[in-house]
Amino acid sequence: MSPQIIAALVLLAVFVLGTVRSVNLGAIALAAGIVVGPLLFGIPMDDVLAGFPVKLLVLILGVTYLFSIATVNGTIEWLVARCARAVGDRKGPIPLVLFGTTAVVTSLGALAPAAVAMLAPIGLRLAQRYEVPARLAALMIVYGAMAGTFSPLNPLGAIVEGTVNRAGLPTSPILLFLASMAASLVVALAVMLREGGVALFRRDERTSATAERVAR
Repeated sequence: MSPQIIAALVLLAVFVLGTVRSVNLGAIALAAGIVVGPLLFGIPMDDVLAGFPVKLLVLILGVTYLFSIATVNGTIEWLVARCARAVGDRKGPIPLVLFGTTAVVTSLGALAPAAVAMLAPIGLRLAQRYEVPARLAALMIVYGAMAGTFSPLNPLGAIVEGTVNRAGLPTSPILLFLASMAASLVVALAVMLREGGVALFRRDERTSATAERVAR
């Protein structure tokens, strides 16, 4: 059996074991790499350890820790509330507020799953208060997380940048980030059209017109 097939089978076993058992997937993969490299492929332990992405690990740990603190001390909820306060009583912009807030969080370095986990409870409560469809709110949070995923500050963006550089290919982190942001925004706007986002703006117009007649 070729080394490539063996490595693929070990990787598959790591994912299966990490899925069916409550064991950290990264810890299993790290142990598998340390065992498989020297024993099956004869790679010196120093070379195996040299391939460990220390900088990326520190980046992920630091950013995750920072945003965990921001979630616990209420910073993320405060940010969403301030953005919602800026639009007043209008329901139409709320989906865009959820998209933009999540995009900012991931652009600053939070991993997309972590950003969704942080903002989904806050965003859904906000959607309920403004009578925004829950599915629309959830989708805007998800696409907002995708919008900032390839930021130069995000671990995934750093992985892509490092991989492209090692391949000797030309790269532009800012261009990749902006292209990803634009594509996610286009999809988010299409979701708004499909899930009743336009109706929210029309409802705002009717509410404003009614309020104006009452004032007269």
